[in-house]
Amino acid sequence: MFKKEALESLYDFVVSSKGFSLKDKVKIILFASQVKRASSVVMRINSRDLEEKFTFEKKLKKCGFVFLASKPRSYEEIEKISGNEIKWDIVGLWVNYDLFKNKRGMNSFLAYRHLALKKQEHARRSIIAGRLYDYPKCCIKQYIRETPDWLKENLSYYRLYKKLHDSDKKFPFICHEPCMIGCKGSRKLDMLYSNMIKKIAPELWDAYRRKVSYDTELIVDSESDITIHGKSIFDQKDGHEYVVIARHAFNGKHYAYNLLSKTAYARGTILKARVTHQYNTAYIKIKKADGVIKNLISEHEYEVLKKD
Repeated sequence: MFKKEALESLYDFVVSSKGFSLKDKVKIILFASQVKRASSVVMRINSRDLEEKFTFEKKLKKCGFVFLASKPRSYEEIEKISGNEIKWDIVGLWVNYDLFKNKRGMNSFLAYRHLALKKQEHARRSIIAGRLYDYPKCCIKQYIRETPDWLKENLSYYRLYKKLHDSDKKFPFICHEPCMIGCKGSRKLDMLYSNMIKKIAPELWDAYRRKVSYDTELIVDSESDITIHGKSIFDQKDGHEYVVIARHAFNGKHYAYNLLSKTAYARGTILKARVTHQYNTAYIKIKKADGVIKNLISEHEYEVLKKD
């Protein structure tokens, strides 16, 4: 049995931590409460909160949990947007933590990671991961089924990305892709997770559900796709999944978002929009296109605000 005092100390630390996103805080609480047997989260640290990494690991050990930590890697954020250039700057380090209830869970993860190197073991590794992270059986089967060939034959470009967006909105507390929007297993898990967070960390539950909106201009940067050898699996596209960047800072940051659109936009197009943050995603209402930034420069990678 895990010590109640140690768990409560971990809960308090996670809720107040500056290094975890709200979604990752949710995932850690669910894992520590034993609702989930394993989880994977990212901690971001900078010169102001280096001690958070060591404090987090100490509290995990005190609770008796097993974990694997990746090597620290640098991450960038947009420093400013000037003229046709989106300027990035390294602001800290990020560390990925794989969390397990015991060594048995960790060994299952290591087996999955080993199989991930073998393309022909797609089904086997998906079953291992699905069981480890408590995904519904129907969702595991559908994930195995959704090879590039299956997606090409059964879904259009727009329908594929629409499904992903709809899943984010309908099931904000789960960490897997549901087999379908009406998945009963996913709905059951989402309600269970929501109720658990509300019970253990009500302030986190409120913060995660809170809606915050602002008006801004979005800059169309790149377009997402599923490719094989650099070529899209879709012969024709009936929509566009863009990465767009907020031209004006909100809470001190220029966010990047996913925007699914039936309308095609050139790179650098400026879109006047209303953006609403809730859960781990953003709802975007486009008002109108308002010009194009020619020869847009944005050469660094960034994390899109969408899904954990």
